[in-house]
Amino acid sequence: MAEERVRAPVDQLFGQAGWLRHQVQVGLLPLALLNLRRADAVGDSVTPRRVTGWSPADGRPVGGLGDEDWAGLDWGPHEPSVRPLLLAHSGDGSAATAALRALPDGPHDLLREVRLCLVARAALAVGELPTSGRAAAALRPAAAELAAGSGVLTAGPVAGHLADLAAALGHDEEAAGHRRTARLLTARVRAADAT
Repeated sequence: MAEERVRAPVDQLFGQAGWLRHQVQVGLLPLALLNLRRADAVGDSVTPRRVTGWSPADGRPVGGLGDEDWAGLDWGPHEPSVRPLLLAHSGDGSAATAALRALPDGPHDLLREVRLCLVARAALAVGELPTSGRAAAALRPAAAELAAGSGVLTAGPVAGHLADLAAALGHDEEAAGHRRTARLLTARVRAADAT
């Protein structure tokens, strides 16, 4: 149902062809659908294990992706940020770790936080401590916000991602604070949607 609500406006607004539809479908629509699928797995009640001592072989599975052929989608300019998560989801922890370590600092645009949240999820899945720390540091200024909370897509409350990162890095009090922030923001957004 939610995926239909994301796909339907694309069909209504842009028809079956055209340059703008192509721009939305290349990267943006897959990114929106991926984040929609991941939403329920962020900041959940399961506390991620601490990153220290993890190996790709025992990394936490990437929740929320299901069996869909995500690798077959055209991610456009977002592909470098999505690749580590898809590799972790496929069970290739070594390749995911290598992709995380080779990841360039993406553009500082409106989707930066969304891409950082995906990178954070991949880093958590394979236990990549340096990337987890960098993602947390980059996301902290937006802790009380939705990641790209626009009408196009969102990765949910940044605080939910920060809670999982903090817990995995052994910062339990920080994780608890971020979880409270994520719950408050989620409640506020749901209340606004109800009106």
